[in-house]
Parts: sequence; C-alpha cells; structure tokens
Amino acid sequence: MKRFIAFVCMAILGSTALYAQQQNQQILKPIVQYSEIDFCLQLLKNIELKGNEVDALMDIQSVMIRELQIAIKEKKKPEDVSSLELTVVQAQNLLSFLQRSSLTGGLADRYKRFTDAIIASAQTKK
Repeated sequence: MKRFIAFVCMAILGSTALYAQQQNQQILKPIVQYSEIDFCLQLLKNIELKGNEVDALMDIQSVMIRELQIAIKEKKKPEDVSSLELTVVQAQNLLSFLQRSSLTGGLADRYKRFTDAIIASAQTKK
C-alpha cells in the first residue's frame, strides 16, 4: 500500500513538473518591426545586470540578432515586420530587462509598442 501511495504521489509530481516545462517551452510570436528589434537591442545594451543574468540576456540578444541578420540577408526594410520567436521564459526575461532600461519620453511610444506586442502574443496563447 505504501508503494502504491508513493507511486501515485510521484506520478502527480511528475505530471505537474512536465506541465510546467511545457508551459515554459511554448513559443510566443510577437509581430514587431525590424526597427523595433534594433531599438530593443539598443536599450538592452545600457541596463545593469547581475552576474547570474548574463546568460539570459545573451540568449535573448542572440534571438534578436539572428532575426536582424535574416532581415539583412533578405534585404528587408526597417519598417517591415517580423514574427520574433521567443519562449515564455525568454519573453519574461526580456520584459524584465526592458523594465530596467532608461529612456526619454520621446521613446516611450516605441517602448510601449514593443512590450505590448510581446504581451499580446502571450495572451493569445492562453
């Protein structure tokens, strides 16, 4: 009986952990202009980090740089749009890092457009 209860508990814990992993691996596809991706990369260059956040920032930057490199190869214009592919964890980290950025009031609309695109893509997944 003890083994059966232990087995049931392990099965419940395992399924909960699997569900959490699947949630984190969902891909969000916010639609943003290439110029907005570049703008975001510029903001990320000036934020303060803790040592344990370096890998997360580099991961996000590599996704965005890769998207810009594709745009250059395909001769896209800055106002053309792209579907930026981010995992839920990457999107959460990106939004967290962007909250630390310093910007002037004139850039607030670009910032809001970019963050709203990420949030909107997450809401369509629910």
